[in-house]
Amino acid sequence: MSEQGAVPLIVMTRSQDHVEAINSTLRNAGHPVHCTWLPDARDLSDAITQLNPELLIAFIDELGIDLVSLIKIKQQSAPEMPVVIVREQVDEAVIADAMRSGAQDVVTLGLFPSVPEAVGAVVGLTPQGRLGEVADMADAVVFLAGEGSRFITGALLPVDGGMGM
Repeated sequence: MSEQGAVPLIVMTRSQDHVEAINSTLRNAGHPVHCTWLPDARDLSDAITQLNPELLIAFIDELGIDLVSLIKIKQQSAPEMPVVIVREQVDEAVIADAMRSGAQDVVTLGLFPSVPEAVGAVVGLTPQGRLGEVADMADAVVFLAGEGSRFITGALLPVDGGMGM
């Protein structure tokens, strides 16, 4: 499968097997992705800046970082980027805590096949039915730099596919 059009995502885990499993599971479910393995949470901010990922999947139990700290790092670098948390065990309290902290979904390793549904749900959050691309942001920048925006001042232009509506 060609990498063109693949959704860039970061998979934070200590196990490369998890990255390969996510990559093959999502591709088999029809979601073209480009997974970048990030085994150390200390590298998250730099990875977000360099890769401009559209999704973060974090195996939080094995990373040696708490969820609140992880979300704080993510918020500083890419506040709009969705986060899916993978945990050993999940109950209602864990899900509620993760959602309050800023995660979009929580998946248990016991239900690993549900990862494509979680990613699909995040993609489905936008009325566009897809995650944004660099070209979407570039189009907005070109518009704002052009003559058509000469009378626009101090306006917020969300380029989020309608996610913020």
